This record gives sequence, structure tokens and C-alpha cells, in this order.
Amino acid sequence: MKNIKIYFWLTVAFLLLATDIMVYPQTQRGGQFQGEPIGTIRGKIVDSQSGKPMEFVSVRLYRHRDSSLVNGALSNSQGIFEISKVPFGRYYLELKFIGYKSRLFDSIFVIPRNPNVNVGVIHFENEPVQTNEVEVTAQKDIVSYEIDRRIYNVDKDLTVSGSSAVDILANVPSISVDIDGNISLRGTGNVTILIDGKPSALLGFDRTSVLEQIPADNIERIEVITNPSAKFDPDGVAGIINIVLKKNTMLGYGGILNTNVGTADKYNASLNLNLRTDNFNTTFGYSYRQFSMRGSTDATRNSFVPDSTFLSQLQNFLRRGFFHRGQLTAEWTPNAYNSLTFNTNLGFFKRQISDSTGYNFQNLIGDYSNQYYRLNSSESPNTSYDIGLNYKRNFDTKEQELNANLLYTVFGGNDEAYYNQIFLDTVTATSYNKIFQKNKTQQKNKNLIGEVSYIQPLPFGRLETGLKSSFRTINIDYSFFNFDPSENDWILNTLISNNFIYNENIYAGYLTFSSKLGNFGYQLGLRSEYAATNADQKTSGRVFEKDYFNIFPTLHLSYQLTDANSVMLSYSRRVNRPSFMSLNPFVDYSDPQNLSKGNPELKPEYINSFEITDLHYLPKGSLNLTVFYRYTTDIISRVTRLLDSNVTETTYENLNRSNTVGLEVIWNQNFFEWWKLNLSASYFYLDVNSIPQYGIPAKNSKSWNTKINSIFNIAKNISLQFNMSYDSPVVTTGGGGMYWRFFSMGSVGHLDGIFTTSLALKIDIFNERGTINFRIMDLFKTINYNLSTDASNFVSYMHRTRESRVAFLGFQYKLNEYKRPKIKRPEDSQEIDFE
Repeated sequence: MKNIKIYFWLTVAFLLLATDIMVYPQTQRGGQFQGEPIGTIRGKIVDSQSGKPMEFVSVRLYRHRDSSLVNGALSNSQGIFEISKVPFGRYYLELKFIGYKSRLFDSIFVIPRNPNVNVGVIHFENEPVQTNEVEVTAQKDIVSYEIDRRIYNVDKDLTVSGSSAVDILANVPSISVDIDGNISLRGTGNVTILIDGKPSALLGFDRTSVLEQIPADNIERIEVITNPSAKFDPDGVAGIINIVLKKNTMLGYGGILNTNVGTADKYNASLNLNLRTDNFNTTFGYSYRQFSMRGSTDATRNSFVPDSTFLSQLQNFLRRGFFHRGQLTAEWTPNAYNSLTFNTNLGFFKRQISDSTGYNFQNLIGDYSNQYYRLNSSESPNTSYDIGLNYKRNFDTKEQELNANLLYTVFGGNDEAYYNQIFLDTVTATSYNKIFQKNKTQQKNKNLIGEVSYIQPLPFGRLETGLKSSFRTINIDYSFFNFDPSENDWILNTLISNNFIYNENIYAGYLTFSSKLGNFGYQLGLRSEYAATNADQKTSGRVFEKDYFNIFPTLHLSYQLTDANSVMLSYSRRVNRPSFMSLNPFVDYSDPQNLSKGNPELKPEYINSFEITDLHYLPKGSLNLTVFYRYTTDIISRVTRLLDSNVTETTYENLNRSNTVGLEVIWNQNFFEWWKLNLSASYFYLDVNSIPQYGIPAKNSKSWNTKINSIFNIAKNISLQFNMSYDSPVVTTGGGGMYWRFFSMGSVGHLDGIFTTSLALKIDIFNERGTINFRIMDLFKTINYNLSTDASNFVSYMHRTRESRVAFLGFQYKLNEYKRPKIKRPEDSQEIDFE
């Protein structure tokens, strides 16, 4: 705690000093007066058919407010143009070349926060314009690429209406979402999820529930970073999924309203408002979501030792959720060199669960030896918030900058569950005994993160360095009560109740250097981390302390073979630290036949990840081929053993190693103006070591998945989208689970394939300010979950279904500048509507 306070006040002092510097009068820097700020606009122009650079294209820059000509330039032999000495303001570009269609790009802002604007690659079409009016659009593909990540542009996915972040993640190539909402990337569920590049208290303890809270309409894009550079935290086996929320960058005010209603008691709505001036930008957002989900689970287990027993469990469940989320961001840029940003998120959600589970035991000859059923109802109100402060310092040298970030996150909640266990006479089927139990869980997760980073451009490359510290405290206080009829009161069971506190402090520093030699680019990175953990089981008085120092190198190489073809190679070393739940040694008795506990002796698992990518830009499309390999040591896996013929116990162990080899193909193609297709397919080979002490043999798995996303523009304002995905059967390494409650069915097992489809319709109205959306999930009701596991003395099987063929009807309305206004073209030009 002392270290946290010292770090906190040092960071606050730094930010106060930075603010003092920021508001200090600056008369002249590098020969430029503050009263005459200067910026640049640049980009690259290529032929849309061949992808080759275009030379001598005329580029003119016009002021937005009066269409007056400001400056101009011609593209060079590489297709690159640059317009310098541009005063701060709003502009649009006009591009012309004989035999090619003229292009206009609106809403280009040269502002203190971003004085150097890169409009990217502009594709020129060689079809002359014959009509008096033309609609200019800058259409993004649903999947695009950067050197270290793949980007899924959510606004191009019509199925977002009424859906959540979890639903839209299921459409992203390389990502799979199972029937319980568990997210995996390239075959592993161990993946780091960030919101706007930062951890968030909104993810709390149950990230699936919180991701369901975020409306997909509020998401701009999803970034998949499978081999992050050294500047990122190394946590996560598969890499990072970064969810980037929408922000308005236009001057003035604007807003967007979304409402959706779905079958079987599902509703959500969101409102986002924005006000931007020259020096201030303020964004406010609020969202509400209410849902319900029904389903059932049928599980069986055959035990061979010490007695032959057959256990069947049949559960019907209903879960409901109510979510509120608020967000506020305020940015101040007093001059061209400094900016200060404050942001906060506040979330409240309550989940309610009711389920009924029947337990039937049969002996070798098939007679029922025991029967009972267990009723459960629980309610869990939770709150979370995070507060962030960012200071950014620009310099006269382009790309040179200093950043300081401070982030404080808190997640807390209470869970209260009631159990009514009723025993049945196996002959008369009448009840003869009842047991009443309840548990209360109070939980609090606090995390303080501070980071300082600096970027220094060099004549021969770019150097980036940074320091980061994280201080996390998690407190779980679990109380279990039995009802005593004679006392007519709840009695605390001290043998089961426990209090577990987990502290984790991480100190990190990183350095990256990047450069380019002709068509060859490279980035070298090195990150060092010292981690100190303390797991304190207060009830038993057991304390487990671990600390370790690690080096995490990264490497990224790229080579531009042609203008339309590049090859990239990357490597990173990563770590998966044991979660606090997997470390708590106290036994969880929520399910009497399937007990579980953590293992405080768990070690982190380490991953060496290699990747080679070949990216082709095709006429009106792209093709991405990736081969990857992961070598993992000390794998953390859930394993199960039979305590007696009726009861199993699940815990966690470090396996020796595993090897994963995979191939990914992602193909984007615009076949016609009315038809776009995105096809992705992946193949995985997984080799898992044996666990002799649990009787689990070595296994390997060959699996694959495919996703098809097809968009049809039926009319000018009507679009239709059809999605289809299939995940083949696969070997599992962590047993089976169900939403909220586990049926711990073993460790290494076999999961059947899963197939699903969805359909969405979008209609633009009110001059494209309004949108009506309709979608159906799991069109053919094919989603189900079948898992089988086997060990030396038992085999088990689980079949799980949930509510399917869910339909949503939604409406979206854009206020003011979320729909960009028409602007005047110079003299002989017609009005053009920009998207």
C-alpha cells in the first residue's frame, strides 16, 4: 500500500507539472509563432485496378467554410503527395487526373492535437464521370490490415443492430464464441481484451457479462493483435482483442440514438452526444440493456472405480440481466503542443439466475439408488468505474511526443444465492428431506496503472520507450450458511466460508526501435517485467508469495514485394499468469457432486509465438494468408479426479507443454457494386501432453473453422447480410462449463462441431439520418454444445442448449454532424454528399 501511495502522488505531481508547462505562455518554438500554427496533409494515390502509384495527379486543398483555394501539390513517382504550411482549420481535397474520375475528401482537420494529417491510400478509378451529380464515398472493407493487426470495421456489419460486443465478436475472423459466450482466439480462450487500448473495470470478474453490456452499435472497430509489440503488456496466450468505441471528431455538435427490441424479453438503447470546439472536445454516452435467456443442460457420468455408478444431471435455467453504462470524455488542447484528456466509465449491472437441477444415481443393474433435485436462485448487483487522465506533449519535430497516463479502475459486487435441496424416495418418488442453504460473496477488484512513454524520431528510424507500473488488489469474502429449522435461523458454516485476498504488483519497462531500408521494414522490441504476487487465504491462515523477473522480446519484419503484395514475419514471447480464482485453495461446494478448488502452487505459463503473413491486394479485394506456430510451457489446465463413485473434484495443474500449428486464410472481395464477400478459414493442429497422475493420455487435435460474411446491396438504401460459421470438433484442455454454474465434466475431452447462421436487413431512411435494422440470430436453430471427457476411472458427457432463433428490430437516428452535411464544390462543381 505504501508503494501505491508513493507512486500515485509522484504521478499526480508529474501531471500537475505537465499542466503547468502546458498553460505557460509560449511565444515562439522552432522559429514558428504560436499565433500562426502550421500543419501538413499527405497521402498516396494508386490506380484502383492495378494498384500502381500514380504520378502527376493534381491535388488541391480548399477551406471548408468558403471553398477558397488554400494550396496544392502534385503526386510524385511513388504516388505520394504532401501539402505543407497548412494553418489550423477544416478543409477538403479535390484530386484530378485526365481520364480518371475526380475525387473529393471532406472533413480534414488540421488541429493542435493532430497537426500532421495522413489521408492514407487513395484509389483512383479510370472511369470518366458522365452525370451531373456524383456521390463520393470512402468505403472501408469489413476487414482491413495494418502491419501488426487486423481490423474488423463494425459499421460495415449489418448484424450489429440490437446485438452486443459478444455477438459481434463471433463474426470476426480468428475469433470464436461458444454457446456460453466464452471467447477464444485461434483456438485458445486465453486472450487479453482491452477497451480503447486500455484495461477496464467494466470487464470485472465476468467479462462475458460485461461485454454483453456494450451495444455493438457503439463500437467503431475491433482490432486483433496476435503478436503485439513490446509496448503492450505480454499477458494472454493468443494475443490482444482491442474494442475501439465510436468517437466524434467533427467540429460542432452531434449525436446518435439507438433503440432495439428483441424476442423473449430483450431490449436495449443507447445515446451518444458530442460537442467539439477548436480547443475542447466533450463526449457523453449512456446505454441500457435488458435480456433474458433460457436453456437446459443434460449431463451424465459413468464411474468405474471404486463402484460402478451412473449419475445423470438435468438442469433447466433462466438468467436475466439489467445493464447501465455511462461514459464521459473531456479533452482540452490549449495550443499546438499540449493536450489533457479526462475520461471516466461507470457501469452498473444486475444478473438474476434461477435453475432447477435433478440428480439421479443408478447402480450397476440400473436401479435408482438415490434421487434429489436442487433449486437455485441468485441475484448479483455489481458496480464498476474507471477514471483516466492522459497528458500528451507534442514537439516541433514530427512524430516526437511524450505521453503520461494514469488509470484507476474499481469493480465491486455482491452475490447472494439460495439453494433448496429436496431428496426423493426412489420407490414412491415422494420427498422426504429438505436442505436449505445460501451463500453470500462480496468482491472488490482495484487496479492503479501509471505509464509514461516517449517517442523520438531519428534520421535512420524511430525509437520508443516507456515505463509502466500496475498495482492490483482483489478481495473475495465468501460466506456459506445452513438453515437450522430448530433455531429458525441461518447458521454460518465456518468450514466452507473463506476470505481470499490477492495482490499483484508489476513493474515494466520497454524499448522499441523501428526503421525501413527500401522495401524492407523492421521493428525490434524488448520488454522487462518484475512481478510480485501475494495470495492470502485468511480463513486458513495460508499465505503464498511469488515473484519473478522476465524478458519479453518481440520482432516484426515486413517486405514489400510489389505495390500490391507484402510479406510480414513476427515473433513475441508472452505470459499467462494464474487468475486469482485458480489460486484460491478453498473448496467450492456449490454443486455437491462436482466440487472445485484452486491451486496456489500454480506457475505462469509462457508462450513463444511465431507468425508469417502474405498479404495480396487484389482488384477490388484482398487475400491474407497466415501461418502461425505457438509453443507453450507449463500450461494451466483444469483437471478432474473422482473422489468416490459419486463425487468429483476439479482443480488446476501445470501441464508440461503443448504445440499449436495453424493456417489462416482471409479473403475480401467486392464482386459487384451490389455484392461483397468476406471469407475466412482456419486450420489448427494441437498437441497436448499427458497427465499420468490423473490418468489422462496425450492427445492431439486437428480442427478447423470457417466464416462467411456476404453483403448484398439490394437497392440504394437497402442492404442484406448473411453470415454463416462452422467450428469443427476439437480436443479441449479445460473441461466443460455452463453459464454461471459449472458441470465440471473433466479435463482433456472432445467438443462436437458447432454450426450457426444469421440474417440481417438494413434500410436507410430520412435522407440516411435514420436506419431501420432487422436481424435473426441462429436462423436454423443449430447451436448446441456437446462435450465428452474421459479419465482413468470415469467417462462423462454433456449436452447443452439455449434459446435460439432470436430476432431483433432496431432503429438508429443520427443527429446533426453524425451525418456529414453537403458542401459546395469550387465554381463548376456539383454538390456532393459525403459519408
